Amino acid sequence: MASSNTIRIITSDDGVFDLESSLAMEFPPIKAFFSEATPSPDTKFPLTNVTSSVFSKIVAYTTAHLAFTNKKEEPGVVAADVDAEMKAYDAKFVEEESNQSMIELILGSNYVEAKGLLELLTKALADRIKNKSVEYVRKLFMIDSDFTDEEEAKLRADVAWSFEGVDKDDDE
Repeated sequence: MASSNTIRIITSDDGVFDLESSLAMEFPPIKAFFSEATPSPDTKFPLTNVTSSVFSKIVAYTTAHLAFTNKKEEPGVVAADVDAEMKAYDAKFVEEESNQSMIELILGSNYVEAKGLLELLTKALADRIKNKSVEYVRKLFMIDSDFTDEEEAKLRADVAWSFEGVDKDDDE
């Protein structure tokens, strides 16, 4: 049972998270759910589209960013230094994620409306697919080609310049 200062979150794979109310309210859907009534210790918020592994990373990111924000407000702290720390944290955060886990995090961040994380992840994924082949992007996003082999060959011949200088695809 969650205490009166925590909110219990249940993920799609039945993971249980007891978050401090102040942290839970950083997520707009949770905030909206509890905006009309004070949460009781028995109230649970279901995250039907987010797994516990994804949500734990979202919570870790949000917690770290709240700490950076609070640190900026401390006397004698240089905001630019904290911004540099936050930028380094963000770089390490996305560097540690595979493309597939990044896609799952994007979906989870979108679901809980963690806008800062969503922006970071979408930019990082865009940077990863920049200048990659069509085949690589199709495989990454599990997209089937709408073209027949003949149509695709004609298209490649018509705009051959757009297929030149493409980076070597990463094998994940």
